[in-house]
Amino acid sequence: MTLTLGHTKAGNWKPEGAMEQIVFPALMAAGIVPRGQLIPAEGTTQDKRVGIDWIISAHDGTQHTIAARVQWDTDYGTFTMRYRTEKGQMSELTKRTRSVANGGAYPTLTIQAYVTQPEGVILNAYVVGTAELYRHVVQLADDDDIFRLCSCASRPRWAPGGAQYIPVAITEEGRKHAGTKATLIGHGVGVRHLRSATEGRSIWA
Repeated sequence: MTLTLGHTKAGNWKPEGAMEQIVFPALMAAGIVPRGQLIPAEGTTQDKRVGIDWIISAHDGTQHTIAARVQWDTDYGTFTMRYRTEKGQMSELTKRTRSVANGGAYPTLTIQAYVTQPEGVILNAYVVGTAELYRHVVQLADDDDIFRLCSCASRPRWAPGGAQYIPVAITEEGRKHAGTKATLIGHGVGVRHLRSATEGRSIWA
């Protein structure tokens, strides 16, 4: 295997490497995301304040912003919304919900991808408009501090590093993994996914 800057020393893919070299080219080839140059935003003010991980700079000058997460070896069929950070502080769920509700800034698209290690084969990748996702999943109460989750979202779970996250079922397989009553696709949310878009095409070869 020829290693790149997208790999760890052990030969596994880093999330940013998999996104840039595997996931984004496949999504662009399938017509699921806009065509353009993928620019990293990790560590920038846009990332820290708004949660923008990447920017697609289209040839016509349009800028599309992305929140992306890559996980390994199993297609769980879920989006994961971080609910609390390792230090117990508010995270993307609170910030994006309020930004969507109040006309603030947030990533245009949310992407969740599943890739094998170390081969770098895409098991699936899901793309949804961030505003549509958060408006459907999170329902704010009148005081803007208490919220309810739709039936396609599970209760908060603990991640190994100490953060809490909420699994949101996209597919029936995701519903089984998350233990939810419903799915985003079943509720009519406009999630596009790579497996259905490329079935039978050479992109999987």
